[in-house]
Amino acid sequence: WLGRPVEVLALSGAKVRVVSHRWFTTLSDLRGRWRVDVDGTQVASGTLDVGDLGPQSSQVVDLSADPAWVRPTGPAGATATLTVEWVQRRATEWFPAGALVGWDQLPLPVRTVRAAVPVPRARAVVPVGERTVDQAPWTPTVFRALTDNDGLRVGWLRGIQGQTLRWVDTLGLDRADWVHAPPRQRRTRDDVVTTTTGELRPAGEAPPVGVRHRTVARPDGWTRLDVVLTVPPALADLPRVGLELELPGTWEDLEWLGDGPHESYPDRCASVRRGRWASTVSDQYVDFVVPQEHGRHGGLDWVAVRDDECGLLVVARRPGLSFTARHHADHELWAATHTDDLPPLAGASRTWLYLDAAHRGLGTAACGPDALDRYRVGSGRFTVSAWCRDLGPRDDAAAWAAVARSGALED
Repeated sequence: WLGRPVEVLALSGAKVRVVSHRWFTTLSDLRGRWRVDVDGTQVASGTLDVGDLGPQSSQVVDLSADPAWVRPTGPAGATATLTVEWVQRRATEWFPAGALVGWDQLPLPVRTVRAAVPVPRARAVVPVGERTVDQAPWTPTVFRALTDNDGLRVGWLRGIQGQTLRWVDTLGLDRADWVHAPPRQRRTRDDVVTTTTGELRPAGEAPPVGVRHRTVARPDGWTRLDVVLTVPPALADLPRVGLELELPGTWEDLEWLGDGPHESYPDRCASVRRGRWASTVSDQYVDFVVPQEHGRHGGLDWVAVRDDECGLLVVARRPGLSFTARHHADHELWAATHTDDLPPLAGASRTWLYLDAAHRGLGTAACGPDALDRYRVGSGRFTVSAWCRDLGPRDDAAAWAAVARSGALED
């Protein structure tokens, strides 16, 4: 709660404890407000009044006493959150009236109700570039565009701190090749199962990452994606472990359920909230003077990216996935030494979607310690598992995602 004047702690039921972290003044200058969201959609809201709660004091509030309070309901797999915000009642020399000075977000239980299931439709002809969803060329990757905290890349200071020398010069992660056997395909009663095995081979002195890529294409338009990447001990402490997918540059509209609205990383996520967010791929761009990694969102439930004609929906099958959507690939960001070296966002020719099973923290090695051990990526098996389907221009991504998250597609 660094810098926050007040904190809200969950108790039983709809009760919360409001704790003042001030030392000298009351909370009378703040106005509390709460909202309940189910899968990122607001279902109830109200005010939270603690009067003149004194410094270093706390008070229990029963929100169910507010007529606006509702017990959240949703389809199987739905999640709910209670968000409490504190804003300035009046303008001060340092804050305008209504300025947000602190917030908390707490999980709530959801009462499951039967939900309407969208009617399946025929698979689109060209849903992902020139391929159907089950043929989408997800490529394994263990590299990201390095940051200044990963080490300086040019001049006599190159690699003086961080991981640049190891990841690039020694291991050659930025030049890894995906080498695989021809895909093997078989049909079950209704599905088409395609399996590809191979290795992601770094260009330097390093053993390969084993990869098993499997898709199960269903007749209702859903495709299950399961990719297992096995990282050997010699490659422990990687930038990321995940997949990369090239999509049409016209796919600009972005929507997701997960952490947002801004980017976050394992060691920089205290300021994000769980919610349903809408943005554009172009707006994910962070204008660093020296182009570098940016735009990651953790806590992924589902993400949709599309244009006015078609798109792609990806629904995580288990917690822990993160995504990045950009008009610049990692190799383009890494090769550029200034923003002028990058292709312009306007009229972008490609959109890149990354799905990560693990992503390293950013640390502070540019002017301090590197990422802490708990934010580094170790060795072993990492799995990216998701349900995918194409989207039409009028499809409700959240409604389709609810089908997958409910467990209705699981065997």
